[in-house]
Amino acid sequence: MTVESLLRALPAADDKHKRELIRQLGETHSPAAIPALSGILRDQTTALYLRRLAAVALGEIGDSRGCLALVTVLDEPARPDARLIPRMEKLRHQLQAQLEDPALSAAQQASVQQQLAEIESVIRHDGDMMRLLKLDVIRVLGDIGFVLALQPLQTIIKAGQDAEFVVAAEQALAQVHEKSGLEVEEAPPEPEPVFVYKEYLTCSKCSVTSETGLVRRCHNCRLPVCAAHSVEEVGLVFCSSSCLDSFADQPGNWVYWT
Repeated sequence: MTVESLLRALPAADDKHKRELIRQLGETHSPAAIPALSGILRDQTTALYLRRLAAVALGEIGDSRGCLALVTVLDEPARPDARLIPRMEKLRHQLQAQLEDPALSAAQQASVQQQLAEIESVIRHDGDMMRLLKLDVIRVLGDIGFVLALQPLQTIIKAGQDAEFVVAAEQALAQVHEKSGLEVEEAPPEPEPVFVYKEYLTCSKCSVTSETGLVRRCHNCRLPVCAAHSVEEVGLVFCSSSCLDSFADQPGNWVYWT
């Protein structure tokens, strides 16, 4: 698919297809995808795993114009959620069991170990999934190497509040120094706003509509539900706790929590 066709398909795609579209947009290495990917990354109502994919895709494109959206993520507050810890511990147990499989290839083992490290990080920080997105952003800023990243990375290092962030920021800062040569450049212009597809919905549990409040579809059963009647976890919206548990127990869906 061309960049244009991927961008046309993106607004109306469900989250499952968006994941693949975002990945493909990154592989195009086309700056034309930056506004759409930046919009996904900036949207705090978007599932965190999609925002992480958008950050990685911007890094693959490697254009300095992607730094504007990346830097803004670093200012978002932490999102500790102790309710996630039991689920993270369950995922950790499942992944540890996978590592014992002798048929696992070296690449698969490395992938599982990376996921385990991320889960351990979330557990250590009271269920804060937001930190994984920020760590991705820090690494991507280093990969792009644009001087716009200097100040936010230096701020993280000076704050020294999170050892994992400091190490990542120091590595990224070294990359920025190397790639930019510390030449002062003007910040690139703000990307043009992109059209965001909005679906008109009415909550399945009350009379709230898209015009009067925030109504989104349940990630499991797809029923529309308003903010007051929804259950949200790791950026995914569900119409009930039972629907959340049903989705989480489906084979393969553990990836949404990593």
